[in-house]
Amino acid sequence: MKIVFLITQSELGGAQRWLFDVAANLDRKKYQIMVAAGLGGPLLEKLECKEVRLHYIENLTRGINPIKDLLAFFEIYRLIKKERPDILQLCSSKAGFIGALAGKLAGVKKIIYRIGGWAFNDPRPVWQNKIILWLEKLSAPFKDKIIVNSQHDFDQALRLKIYPKEKLFLLYNGINPKIYDSEFKIQEDKKITLAAIANDYPAKGLKYFYEAIAILNPKPYTLNPIIIGKGSLIGPKANPWQYLAQQGVDIFVIPSVKEGVPYVLLEAMAAGLAIVATTVGGIPEIIKDQKNGLLVPPKNPLALAEAMEKLIRQPADKNLRQRLGEQAKKDVGQFSLEKMLAQYQSILQA
Repeated sequence: MKIVFLITQSELGGAQRWLFDVAANLDRKKYQIMVAAGLGGPLLEKLECKEVRLHYIENLTRGINPIKDLLAFFEIYRLIKKERPDILQLCSSKAGFIGALAGKLAGVKKIIYRIGGWAFNDPRPVWQNKIILWLEKLSAPFKDKIIVNSQHDFDQALRLKIYPKEKLFLLYNGINPKIYDSEFKIQEDKKITLAAIANDYPAKGLKYFYEAIAILNPKPYTLNPIIIGKGSLIGPKANPWQYLAQQGVDIFVIPSVKEGVPYVLLEAMAAGLAIVATTVGGIPEIIKDQKNGLLVPPKNPLALAEAMEKLIRQPADKNLRQRLGEQAKKDVGQFSLEKMLAQYQSILQA
């Protein structure tokens, strides 16, 4: 079975992580894999190390540009006509729209679209999100199967009548928990390290993290905030979890205003960290408040600060941080890479 994966950007975000995990781990005896993406970046470099065939789409960029978008359409169309894949796997919103049109016109037998969080939920002007929603509905007839990574997005697709139920598949992200096992230890000193891993995009809500830190009165503790990602306090790192383990992280924070089920959430759980996260997207499907983490409403720096302070001072339970982290580590076992790959292959065959 020949599969061409198409994604807009090759930076390392959630969509790229999913693509890498699938493309690099599918059985090469069963599947022929090619990945096509716009812009050179770390995703393509990592895939090249795994000997995955690559193709650059020169005009495929994130922003809206009618001329470049039209040129990208023809690039994708020519690639598909040349490769003649059994399946075209679309992995991001813009690639999902342009690729679906090009794939259908080029005669692809099966077009699958995987989305890690609907783009029309991003914090942007209402009229822009309405256009994005309209484009999703416009391209829906050209997509044979749609994969979402949270029940939230599954239900939203039905409620907004984007796709019929028979086209929709729920596939949670999966990781190898052993990679993060025993890397983090409970710190005994007076320094509290708060960490986040996110590119500084509006959807990631880092501004509310900054505001929450400003509200906190940590005395007698000192705060050590660490944010890893594009445009953040610390730039992108090849092995962010290794770096955070060296720093001795106490609390992991996800202040997002829009998410599916983020990989960093599963990774923080596997590391056994106490987590504070917002109640957006699929996060409440994974984190149960007061059991394996703390949940707060989005865009609310005061609530975020109060939850972090609860974990810093631990007034009601001296072992709260440890208890939450240990339960999170147990619960993440159900979100394995092996399970995700097996379910994805079932979707391919369905």
